[in-house]
This record gives sequence, C-alpha cells and structure tokens, in this order.
Amino acid sequence: MTINYQFGDVDAHGALIRAQAASLEAEHQAIVRDVLAAGDFWGGAG
Repeated sequence: MTINYQFGDVDAHGALIRAQAASLEAEHQAIVRDVLAAGDFWGGAG
C-alpha cells in the first residue's frame, strides 16, 4: 500500500495542530488564572 502525501495536506494539518495548540494554551492560561484567583481568595495554602 502506497501512501501519497501532498504538501497542501501536510501544511493544512500543521495549521490545524497549531490552531489547536493555541486554543489549548488559552484554556490553560484561563485555568491558571482561576487557580491563582482561588488561592488569593482563600488566603493561600497552609
């Protein structure tokens, strides 16, 4: 079985992965902000 890749397919897939990574990073930053805000609200640990 031969697999034939075209540059456009690979480029589009790379663009999709970059977009997903950017979205996940934004979600991660939002979670970090929420965790830090909760820590501030509750006075930190210990």
